[in-house]
Amino acid sequence: LQALGDSTGEDLLSEVMRAFLQQGERDLVAMRRALEAGDAPALAAAAHG
Repeated sequence: LQALGDSTGEDLLSEVMRAFLQQGERDLVAMRRALEAGDAPALAAAAHG
């Protein structure tokens, strides 16, 4: 990713990391809600998306 970013002038590694962290935060919220609701299928779906 770094080499590709260098060749395109974009910071692709930062973009991928930012997307990963944002999605992870959403997934954790979904998992927490499913756990609190006792919804095992929703918890599994959020955990293994």
